[in-house]
Amino acid sequence: MRTKAMRWIAAASARFLALVLLVIWADAGRAADEPDLIFRRSTVFKLLTPNDKLATYGIDDPEVAGVAYHFTVPQRGGIKGWLGLAEEVSR
Repeated sequence: MRTKAMRWIAAASARFLALVLLVIWADAGRAADEPDLIFRRSTVFKLLTPNDKLATYGIDDPEVAGVAYHFTVPQRGGIKGWLGLAEEVSR
């Protein structure tokens, strides 16, 4: 004999599971469009805050099979870089 509370919990659990599966499926589709991180190396050491880094990414060419593009992006460290406020300057 199932009470009203037990039916409500079962329905809520089913909705929650469906929502989790939807989020995982949507995230997997979005991740396929993003470049793959190949490596990230520190360039400037900072003692108490994150280091300055160079990150190299690769992305497959959507039109030509077997061709990939690689690019390197500098990432600022320090307190401003950690908070996302750093401005990348050309040197």
